[in-house]
Amino acid sequence: MTRLIVAAALLAVLAGCSDEPHRFASCTEAQEAGAPLPLTADSPGWNPKLDRDGNGVACS
Repeated sequence: MTRLIVAAALLAVLAGCSDEPHRFASCTEAQEAGAPLPLTADSPGWNPKLDRDGNGVACS
């Protein structure tokens, strides 16, 4: 049973299935995707790692 669960989890990862929302890895990625910049904390693709000063705005 454990092997079946692990296999199913591995298949989900390999298939790209995830409940996690997409987060931009960089401002360049956000710009190339056509996201309106700057990103704010409520923007699709928001990644808090891009908010260097913690003010809720990134890629400005």
